[in-house]
Amino acid sequence: MRKQHTALLTTLVIAAIMSAAAFPIPSAAYGIKYKTSGTYVDSAGGQHVWDINEAHTLFWDNDPYIPVGGIFTSRYISPGATDADYQADVSSLDAIKSGGITDIILKANCPITSVDPAALQKIIDYLDSNGFHYGIEMDDGPNAPLSGYLISPNRYRLEGPDSRRSIVCSWPDVDSAIYLVINRLDNTIVNRGGAVVANGKVTINLREPLRAEQVLIVYPHKTFKQNAMYDLWGGFGEYRDRVIAFFGKVKFGPGLRFFLEPFTTKMDFTGDMVSFLPDSSGFRLGLEAYLTRKYQHEGGVNSGWGMNDNLNTIEDATRLVPMWASGRGMPYAYNPASGLLYSIDVTTTGLWRDIVDYRDTSAQEYMNTISDLIRKHCANVPVIFKSDKFHRIYANPYGIGSYDGLSAQVQGTGEKSVGEVIGPVYSLAEESGKTTWYIATSTQVTGSSESAISGTLDLFREIGCKGFFAGSMDEGVIHGLTSFKEKLRPSGFADFKPDVIGYPVSITTGAYVKRLLPNTWWLPTLTTGKTSYIGDGLFAYTMAGEDRTYIWSSIGDKNVTIKIPPTGVPSVLFPPDARVSGGRGTFTTTLKDVPTVLKGIDLSLVFPAETAQAEIDILAALIPEADRSGFSVQRPRDSLSRAKTLMKNKQYMQAYGMAQASLGDLLVLMGADIWLEGELVRAENFDNVMPIQGASNALALVLDTYDDPPLAPYCATFTIDAKTNSSYELYIAATPPSDASPMSYTVDDINWIPVTAVGSKVDNYAPGLGWYKIGAVNLFPGKHILRLRADSRRASDSRYYFAIDALVATPRGFKPNGVIKPY
Repeated sequence: MRKQHTALLTTLVIAAIMSAAAFPIPSAAYGIKYKTSGTYVDSAGGQHVWDINEAHTLFWDNDPYIPVGGIFTSRYISPGATDADYQADVSSLDAIKSGGITDIILKANCPITSVDPAALQKIIDYLDSNGFHYGIEMDDGPNAPLSGYLISPNRYRLEGPDSRRSIVCSWPDVDSAIYLVINRLDNTIVNRGGAVVANGKVTINLREPLRAEQVLIVYPHKTFKQNAMYDLWGGFGEYRDRVIAFFGKVKFGPGLRFFLEPFTTKMDFTGDMVSFLPDSSGFRLGLEAYLTRKYQHEGGVNSGWGMNDNLNTIEDATRLVPMWASGRGMPYAYNPASGLLYSIDVTTTGLWRDIVDYRDTSAQEYMNTISDLIRKHCANVPVIFKSDKFHRIYANPYGIGSYDGLSAQVQGTGEKSVGEVIGPVYSLAEESGKTTWYIATSTQVTGSSESAISGTLDLFREIGCKGFFAGSMDEGVIHGLTSFKEKLRPSGFADFKPDVIGYPVSITTGAYVKRLLPNTWWLPTLTTGKTSYIGDGLFAYTMAGEDRTYIWSSIGDKNVTIKIPPTGVPSVLFPPDARVSGGRGTFTTTLKDVPTVLKGIDLSLVFPAETAQAEIDILAALIPEADRSGFSVQRPRDSLSRAKTLMKNKQYMQAYGMAQASLGDLLVLMGADIWLEGELVRAENFDNVMPIQGASNALALVLDTYDDPPLAPYCATFTIDAKTNSSYELYIAATPPSDASPMSYTVDDINWIPVTAVGSKVDNYAPGLGWYKIGAVNLFPGKHILRLRADSRRASDSRYYFAIDALVATPRGFKPNGVIKPY
């Protein structure tokens, strides 16, 4: 038992102030959280006090409630059920209880408000009378389907030449489309118009076929099927009334503990929905209110959005469809109502920032509003949402009211699959502005061994979960659950929190979710940060508000020497066995694949002597070779001498910069290896640039989709700037052919050649990435175009999949060495 605490007045004041912000900083950032609590009155009038502590544990009647159970999908509360279905449910529940499990999540195989309230009541009465504790999974939402524009100029594009005047596409759920024909030589619009949609086909009729210098970009308007994705902005009122009316017919007893997933889908807009623009009247009305609060009048919008052609009203602004996203497309916005195009300065515009901010914050507000309504009108118990990703809408910034918990949805078992979901979602619970209950569900455990189930749940425990549910409950799963329950018997778990080392997600740091030690994890955070280059395969970052620098190696253990800052030798906060040794103005430490956390040194002062020395050594080795080739080497020799002097003065970063600049000049003259980063591709219709563990710069260009290519095959285009007339061998750091979609490549559009590993040799250097030679090509000096094309789905899972980390074109021979670049 423990005493119940009330929230401090200061907590209430801060929470109220922050709830008025457009997207307030979580109060956790200030070290203060609103204490989540309530009182549930059951159908018999019994009162049950509940609250959630800082360790994400739900206390019920002043005792910790840490459920271990599973999801029970009732046959009886589904439409058309019979008494036989009820008896089947009872039989299954009896078996679950006899196996030692009394915690369940009750759900139907349809939205909860579409079932018969009387049937639900009958199952609830059985659960209450037989000692079960249960949550109700709603899986529901508005009836209004979501519609809007997919703004993806990188994917919905077709580059000329193309001989067709009518281009026909099969795009599910697309009901209209806008298109532009662009001259890529001067970036002018040649033609624009709308598509014809009929009989499930989208037809784009062009005035004339695409020429070689032209590009077609299409902006589809999509209406999702009902219950796939729905319109929160236009349909919330109807849904709110439906929920209140439905649960007004149901009485809950003492076993009720929570409601789960009031919305089937949240509007987190990840993946190919990143640049999705809803266009319902409800969305536009809300956006108009948001813009009015922010800018007051249309003049403010014109300025904030970089409008070269002024808008007459803020309402006009809400109708605009941007013609660019993620740096691709045209610097215009289109008003479908008037047919007008507006020129925009995309270097200064805040258009996308405002749209995304309103889209995200309003979706979060609807999550909070439905939670408040459920507690007020249905039952005052915690309301929690599911998540399987790290997204800011799940880090609840509000204190008073709003949703009360998160449920991480994990696919499968094992440290990797668990950590990639459980860890990030735990971070969101930590960063929420109120104490937040945190549970987890593993949806693929049927057939797993008892030890695998128990071990997976133990990983859940290590990351701070305080509720454990399996996605199904056969006999083997029940045994695994009961075995795990024994591990939770020792006292103190209710207050347990894992140790967390955070890394910012607002920039690419190279960090990734990882179990560092028992009960210690490396996890993402919404806190902003900075990074700094310290060497190929080495990484460093800091986070705002901290006197700490995080450094590590992705290429094995590396001893580094760093100049001692004016404040003295920094201390090591993590890992426990890390040490620094100081002497003669420098200190040394060994970097591993876990972050070394240093206190007392600024990020700008962290630069290893070894990184600078390696660059100097390369320059020193290249100068004689350049001299023998007849190139002038006096300036490189002077730079080398100055770099060595800087090294003696322990000015390692300056020495590196000096050597690097001179080395670059020599390499241009000598026609050395050309290294191209995948994320800096010139043109592509892949999914996106994504963080990849162990990749060069921690980024790669990734194609990962079940969707067929919309207009043209999935293709990435690179520019090779050859300096010499030579035969260039082509190497790629990418998904090995055995794990990738069948790919092919062409240089200067002469023949398509299958991408294979020459000699079947693949040098794996990071998870899912390897170096391999794909061929050779004769190039003359100048720019050449290399294209990589996905030819079909891969056999293992019928997805299009290919990740490109880097490409190398070499006239001299190349020996891959992971992310270490050749000279």
